[in-house]
Amino acid sequence: MVTKSILIVRQAYRPSFAPLIISIGNSSGKSNRIGLDLHFSIDHPKIGEQSSKSIAIVDDEKDLCSLFSMLVKSLGYHADCVAHDGDEIVQLVVEDNIHPDLILMDYRMPTMNGMQAAEKILLVRPEIKIIIATADDSVRRDAISAGLFFIQKPFSISALAKTIEEALEH
Repeated sequence: MVTKSILIVRQAYRPSFAPLIISIGNSSGKSNRIGLDLHFSIDHPKIGEQSSKSIAIVDDEKDLCSLFSMLVKSLGYHADCVAHDGDEIVQLVVEDNIHPDLILMDYRMPTMNGMQAAEKILLVRPEIKIIIATADDSVRRDAISAGLFFIQKPFSISALAKTIEEALEH
């Protein structure tokens, strides 16, 4: 059975920030919140500033790739939604088709998970920083012990900004 996902984004403006509520509905008409609860703070110093750093985004959910790309761009980084599976990002990096400073990667993906992909990427490009993003907190210890950075879904845009900054400065 094929299930179609629909991304619904609602914004409600308040004086200091605009909450972004994201739901994914399927063909049965049911709607579920996905693992994000994002708040765009107007006072956040990084929003709008430009950086020369590039960030690749890897997630098997195309809608999340688009969302993460938008968030990364709002933080001033260059973002490309380049891959939807661990195999795909490994191939792009190994074949020297992309040169990201950082990869924001989901953990659970078909074929090759984020940890497996990170291991292969770091063998050929150890300078790339990798953030594993997942709702599965049990992955945190393994990610950090492998020299990766970790962010648990749901996360705020300020938590994403802080994790990206920490990874790029490391």
